[in-house]
Amino acid sequence: MQEILYISVLQILGPLFVILGHSLNGIDASGGWYIFSKQWIYFFHMPLFFMISGYLLSFKGYSAQKSYREFVYKKFKRLMIPYIFWNIVSYVPKLFFQEIVNDSVPLEFSEVVKAFLFPRQNIWGHTWFLAALFFIYLATPFWKKIFTAAKKYQIVAICIGILLYVFPVKTEFLCFSDLHKDVLFFMLGCFLGSLTKDQFCQAMKKNRLFYTIAALILSAVFLIWYNRLEPLRFIPCTFILLSLFSSATYAEKLKRFPPQLSDLAKRAFGIYIMHWPVMIAVRTVCQILHVDTIITVILMTLFGCIVPNIIIWLFRKIKLDRIEIFRYLLGV
Repeated sequence: MQEILYISVLQILGPLFVILGHSLNGIDASGGWYIFSKQWIYFFHMPLFFMISGYLLSFKGYSAQKSYREFVYKKFKRLMIPYIFWNIVSYVPKLFFQEIVNDSVPLEFSEVVKAFLFPRQNIWGHTWFLAALFFIYLATPFWKKIFTAAKKYQIVAICIGILLYVFPVKTEFLCFSDLHKDVLFFMLGCFLGSLTKDQFCQAMKKNRLFYTIAALILSAVFLIWYNRLEPLRFIPCTFILLSLFSSATYAEKLKRFPPQLSDLAKRAFGIYIMHWPVMIAVRTVCQILHVDTIITVILMTLFGCIVPNIIIWLFRKIKLDRIEIFRYLLGV
């Protein structure tokens, strides 16, 4: 299938927003950067990934003519193999340096199993997204039935998604504390993906200014009353995402994406997987050396962006990308 340029733009922006959002993790800070990274970006940085995933699933015809078994097997290799591998590998450095990173790592088998059943509590935490997305993909026959049906059924499904979002779910078992919110944006992606490319771009162009103004106003309102309006954060999130999607459609004016940017979009998965361990390592070294907080944040952000790209480049340089298992582990 031909590259969807506006999706490539969003795949480049997605990991960048995540890295910026993680730039203050483990650091005591306040002020403008805290509001930007730990509050505003957290409105939408993970919903963006779910919305892109839902859009692509719908746009490409769901299982793409594969059997359900083949589809699930492919998603397992794509999502769960990296999830299992990276959590096991990450256990080793965290075990040896737990006193430095101030995070205990018990060796009991039950605790290891728990880390996989409660993905938010796994070794580094950020890989919960892989398990959560896999669980959503397991329901693909349901998504296909709903989002290839009449529009009224799609709207009902999205309304149910809104109810799930505001419903207080506390358990982190199998990512339920996140899934009950993020499934709404996956469904919104499915809804948008049911449109043809021309229909989508036309709708985004027509409403681009409205989405952008609404995103700005609602962001300001929800940041001012951040805690009071928490159950309704799907509202600014939706308009921010629509604004990003509509702005990304500018890329369709290009006949083709620059090869470097196209390749960067393809590295989004690998950057997402590797950025956080790199950022933790940088933060730990900076804290040991008593580096200024601002410099620490800058270094964490820069290394979080650069190092995963270098690793993927080296990975390709030595031809390991020809081996299937390695392609899955780094998402290339």
